[in-house]
Amino acid sequence: MPLVLACLKTILLFTLTGLSLFRLAPRAIREIHSWTDRILLSLLTGIAFYTLFFLLAQGLFGLPLTEVTVWGVFALILAAGAGVEVYRRRKHLQTGFEESESEDKDEARPPLAGRALKEILLLGTLALIFFFSLNIRLQNGLKWPDKLLDADPYRHHIRTEALIQTGQLSKFDPYLVGEVPIFELQGCYILAGVIGVSGPFSAWALWAWGAQVFGALSALSLYLFAKLGLRAIVQQDLGPAPKAKKKGPAPPYLRAETVATFLGLIAAALWGASPVHILRTNAGFSEAYAIPMLAPALLFYLWAAQSRIWGDFVWFGVFFTALAFINPVPAVFVVPFFAVHAGYVFWKTRDPRWIYGNLIAGGIFLACLLVWNWKFLATPLFTGALATGKAGTEGILKAMGQNPTFVEKLRAGWETFSREIFRNLGFFNLAGGWTGRFFGALGLNNLGTKVFLDTLAVGGAFAGSFWIFWNGRERRPRVDEGTMFFFLSYAFFFLILFLIPFGFISFTSKYYRYLLPISLSLSCMFAYFAWRVVLALARQDRKRLAGLVLATLLALAVNRDGTTWGGWILNCTQEEYAAADWINKHAPKDAKLIANWYTGDYLRSLTLRNVVISDYARVEVRVAMEKFKLNTPILPRNPDKVVEYVRDNPGEYYLITAKWGPWGRYQDNPHFELLESFGKNPKTQARVFKVHREAPGTASEGDSANSSRGPASP
Repeated sequence: MPLVLACLKTILLFTLTGLSLFRLAPRAIREIHSWTDRILLSLLTGIAFYTLFFLLAQGLFGLPLTEVTVWGVFALILAAGAGVEVYRRRKHLQTGFEESESEDKDEARPPLAGRALKEILLLGTLALIFFFSLNIRLQNGLKWPDKLLDADPYRHHIRTEALIQTGQLSKFDPYLVGEVPIFELQGCYILAGVIGVSGPFSAWALWAWGAQVFGALSALSLYLFAKLGLRAIVQQDLGPAPKAKKKGPAPPYLRAETVATFLGLIAAALWGASPVHILRTNAGFSEAYAIPMLAPALLFYLWAAQSRIWGDFVWFGVFFTALAFINPVPAVFVVPFFAVHAGYVFWKTRDPRWIYGNLIAGGIFLACLLVWNWKFLATPLFTGALATGKAGTEGILKAMGQNPTFVEKLRAGWETFSREIFRNLGFFNLAGGWTGRFFGALGLNNLGTKVFLDTLAVGGAFAGSFWIFWNGRERRPRVDEGTMFFFLSYAFFFLILFLIPFGFISFTSKYYRYLLPISLSLSCMFAYFAWRVVLALARQDRKRLAGLVLATLLALAVNRDGTTWGGWILNCTQEEYAAADWINKHAPKDAKLIANWYTGDYLRSLTLRNVVISDYARVEVRVAMEKFKLNTPILPRNPDKVVEYVRDNPGEYYLITAKWGPWGRYQDNPHFELLESFGKNPKTQARVFKVHREAPGTASEGDSANSSRGPASP
């Protein structure tokens, strides 16, 4: 029950904030006719708002992120929304949430009971998609419920921990001794901090389980984008509603709103089962917190391209900025698509509002970036870009090497598409419970069927992206801002992915985050492909509705049988965990640990002790140290140099050697007392040394007394 209440508090915080903001600027939400959709968009809006608000408020005014400030801002937003609504009603103005004009002015509004039933069915289906998507992701985490599943989440945890404790974002990496700059855009820590203090939730819980929850939520945000983005195109596919007869009402008619709802549900269910999507949303990575912002950013960009209304540009800027600051990778990969499509829109419309509107959206992003550079970066922005870029490049080249010849580039491109992209963009799982038994009963549970289904997924989406250009009802092409948007969102990304191997790299599992935007587009375009198949095969509205219901049920089955991509392993060794447990039990809270930077990532998170980096600095820190005189102690592996540092800097020190070092002959030096060893394998063995300022027998009386006491209890 406490967990349910904590989740409910956070959901209400975001949702009511979003609803209040739409009271202040109601135009965008008038395009949304379902209250379920409005609430979902309001939830996403609240998430984006608090991420950017505390970034700007803390940077410009020093406002701390605490329980008082979070709920105080919530109360102010709620009061502002209510005040605007009261003012409108007193002035006999329309309220905030009137719908836009119906697609059929002559059609009678459905009775309240019918509308309520539709909302309940919609809400139930979305809940089912959320449950299936979350269940897939939780299975991997439940293998190690007390662990974080990679190095990155340990860094995320400790930075969020520091934010919740102090209320302030850190310029330098917390719990690392010295000036170690944080280069990442820290929107994910702001968002995690808001959830942490509003729930409340611990920073550990946020990074152990939060990514899975936000991964499932992002599937629902895709539902909203697919439904509202494809609705106008579906309306053209269906044509105008039949007119009412002289002696009776108009005949039943399959409305675009209904069809688009089904397409949104299909796309959401398929994306929830996408291996690429699962990979990046089940292991504690910050992409999971960012991806729910991707779909609304695309939606408002599309609306702005179609109508060029100022409010749409503002919301596009807000959601894109929230996306980029929570995690920049998905944002970076949609920028080329935006650039190409924006050029097409201006060439087609010659509308200066398009230029000014995109400048507004870009201005929102740049304003936040300037505040970030001014207040939160320890080194200039370009240094951070150079450092992270160099680290990423070195990591990629180290992982897979270059493709120096054209033949090798061609081979890498072919392998990327035939072996990697097809395998990881499709969403069918032949090992699933339902799908596995079905294809097994037919004798088709084999590699050939897998290849066929993956080809169907990728090829079906291609067919949908081309089919969208053809107005089958009027038998003529339709090339406009909307159809070109969906075509480029899929075909253009495929072109980029095909060219990457011809540059210098091919893909490995670590870099499948680059496929996130195209996996979203694939789900949307496959849903539209399913609709065009139904439209071509069925002439009657009832049969078309039955076809959409069947397609939705099949998508739910695919969603239910989704599987974690490959399975995730622990990067932190069992020996390192054992060493961290020992430190927690025996070392004082103010003890300082000396370790290799990679092991240090784990130790500061697992023990909440300060860590001095030994051996060498990570690439990003090395680049910063080359350009600026940072007070960043990087201890060499020479034991005498370590002792020299310990003598000059008071404190109680423990040195931990593990899989990645530090590599020095500490056991031969009398200043290093071996306290405990963990593991028999010399490659992964972890050892804990107590570092003495003076060798035993030569220390001063006070130091000898302290040494004789041994490790202190926390």
